[in-house]
Amino acid sequence: MPGGADRQLVRADGIRELDAIYELLADDGTVLMVHNRVLIDTTNPPEGEDRYARSVVTVAAPEGPHDWLNRRVLVGTLNSLRPAQPYVFLRFSILS
Repeated sequence: MPGGADRQLVRADGIRELDAIYELLADDGTVLMVHNRVLIDTTNPPEGEDRYARSVVTVAAPEGPHDWLNRRVLVGTLNSLRPAQPYVFLRFSILS
């Protein structure tokens, strides 16, 4: 959804820490508030990747079909879609 806010800290060792808050619109119309904290390291990326970008995600969902997300830990990846599109692609997994 449009809007949101993010901040970036570049540490002395070159690691970037992103802190983003935004809303996602579920297929059923529910608005989910997402807090995404990302660590980006371009110095030693995994083989086949241009950088290491992993995140810890918390979701605030209203009471209803998505409220189980309030009780789970999610981790994710972040990949830029530039230059083709001015967006990032986020993929989340739930830790069991």
